[in-house]
Amino acid sequence: MCRVKGVGSFEKAKELLETEHFDMAILDIMGVDGYRLLKIANSRAVIAVMFTAHALTPENVFKSYEEGAASYIPKDEMANIAAFLTDVLEAKNKGKDPWWRWLERFGSFFTERFGPDWRDNYKEFWTKNHPD
Repeated sequence: MCRVKGVGSFEKAKELLETEHFDMAILDIMGVDGYRLLKIANSRAVIAVMFTAHALTPENVFKSYEEGAASYIPKDEMANIAAFLTDVLEAKNKGKDPWWRWLERFGSFFTERFGPDWRDNYKEFWTKNHPD
């Protein structure tokens, strides 16, 4: 159903994003300077999902959101990546914010990792994306 290209360097990822068409890009925050690639993906109207193990912090969740990523997926949850990417595509097809289901999917994961107060500094984000 899809064609996947994997690269291991910022330079190669940048080249591909700038010269080929992609519906979606999964960007590693630390490994290939994902935030710089996110800017390129956004400029080319490519849906970008941030993926990380080493940059697993609440700050990076919100930075990803603010800089235009469609989602932020911890590598610990790689086994479920198809469901998370489907959420993003479903949101796009329905005209919803791509983060519409993120807090439902990952809220408890982050609470377990960072404690019950992890989102206190980001109440506006939480309220907008999880009104309950």
